[in-house]
Amino acid sequence: MTVLEYRDYKEYLRDLCTSTDMTYVKLARAAKFPRQYIGQILRGKSHLNDDQGAAIARLLKFNELEMDYFIFLIQENKATSLETKKYFRNKLEKIHIELLRKATSNGKEENVYDTANSEEMSEYVMNVELQICHTLLSLPDFQVDMRKLAHHLGRSENEVEDLVLKLVELGFVEKRGLQFVPTKRFVHIPKSSRLAEQHAKSWRLNALSNPRASAEASLRFTSTIVASKTAKAELIRKMRGLLSEFHSNLEAAPNEHAFQINADVFSI
Repeated sequence: MTVLEYRDYKEYLRDLCTSTDMTYVKLARAAKFPRQYIGQILRGKSHLNDDQGAAIARLLKFNELEMDYFIFLIQENKATSLETKKYFRNKLEKIHIELLRKATSNGKEENVYDTANSEEMSEYVMNVELQICHTLLSLPDFQVDMRKLAHHLGRSENEVEDLVLKLVELGFVEKRGLQFVPTKRFVHIPKSSRLAEQHAKSWRLNALSNPRASAEASLRFTSTIVASKTAKAELIRKMRGLLSEFHSNLEAAPNEHAFQINADVFSI
């Protein structure tokens, strides 16, 4: 969990307190006000002031850019005019992109990041077939053989060519000789983006409609559970940890293939 995924600082702090060992008591102690007051702020219309926000940012060990982002988030959330909100929103976008670069480049060749706020990037985010084609082009077999890619997707060669050319146009894929190879560009969708929910729905619909999902499905699991909110938060924490560990341990291997994972935990 990172603050740069959020556009509502209250939602961030609430999620932090339900999915980690952070508590309202610790937040209140850092900001130097009664515990019940932090609850009133996070559930109501009142806001932290800049000093309180800075104290909480220090508690959470934010770096300088993260602290700036958090303070600007507070200021944008409590702004009353559209002009002021827009001013801080622009500040947040600039810091957001810079934070992503710093968090993920690790001294390697710098990637190119986009937030899903332009019409073109929105088109990519909303088109599951475009994203699937992008993913499959990371596999060498599909980079040189459009017929194989078309057969895999169940589409005509012309349809697949249109998808690939759109990826080239958006800068996600480049042609190298006879190969179409993914570049280092990708789109980040902040949790609070208007596109985030629709993006998730599109991928879940793909899981329901994709014939491979029913033919191959090596794991299908659905369950309703009655448990405490603490137990629910612990389950979410462990699931995030497992997925994070899986991603961090991935290494290039022969005979790679692409697969989709969906995970949802929500109240009913």
